Formats: sequence, structure tokens, C-alpha cells
Amino acid sequence: MPRTSPDQVPYPKAPAHLWVVGLVSLLWNVWGAYIALSAQSGTLPNLRAEDQAYFASQPLWFVIVADSALVAGIAGAIALLLLHRSAVWLYAAEVAILILANAYDLAAGTSPMLSNPTSVGGSGFLLAILALQAWYAVRMHKRGVLE
Repeated sequence: MPRTSPDQVPYPKAPAHLWVVGLVSLLWNVWGAYIALSAQSGTLPNLRAEDQAYFASQPLWFVIVADSALVAGIAGAIALLLLHRSAVWLYAAEVAILILANAYDLAAGTSPMLSNPTSVGGSGFLLAILALQAWYAVRMHKRGVLE
């Protein structure tokens, strides 16, 4: 039986690539959460001393805000796999929180990007991946795939 909206208009069938993108997105976000939480707790192997000091010095409110991006990304991937339109807002929240957290960190002078040029590339790459997730969810919503 095809999925239908409340007014009985059938939704388009989800394309095969949605399942691939959704699964890869879920794995990416879970892996990112594992890395971030391991770094914050000091259990990430081979973490440099300056990185350990950076994570140890973060105020609790900043950790909570930054980690909410992790939750939004995982929830966005799950919403995408469930074909729910909330994926758009969850992915957008993830991107917005990342941008705000990095902006605060730069303004406070505590960002690793200020002392480690590699961090700039890594942060840019991360932002690009997260923005692509959000863009994909928007495209699927506009095509009527997400309810």
C-alpha cells in the first residue's frame, strides 16, 4: 500500500540513494559523536597534550551546546531514514550549532584553528559534509519524499 498524506495524496517512493545517504550519514554522525565524546572525556587514544588541555578547559555550557550538534546530526540521520521532514531542521541545527560554536571559540581565542592550520581544513571539511547532509534533506523534502 503506498504511503499517503492526510488528504490521501500519495507520497513519491523514496529513491534507493536515500537509504545509502541515510545510512552513511548515520554512521558518520555516530562516529563523530564517539570521537568528540572520547576526546572530551580524555579517553581518545593518541590525543595530543594541547588537545587534551583544550577539551579539559571547555566550560560545561559550551560542551552541552556543542554536543547538541552531535545529537541533532544523529537524530537528523534517523529522521531521514524514517522519511520524516524533521531531518531538514535537525541537519540545519547541526550546521548552525557548529558555526556558532566555532565562532565563539575563535572570538574567545581558544580555538585550535588559531594555532593549528590543519584544524582549519578539518573544520572546513566537517562543515562541508554537514552542509551537504542538510542540502540533501532539503532536496528530498522538496521532492516530496519526506513527510
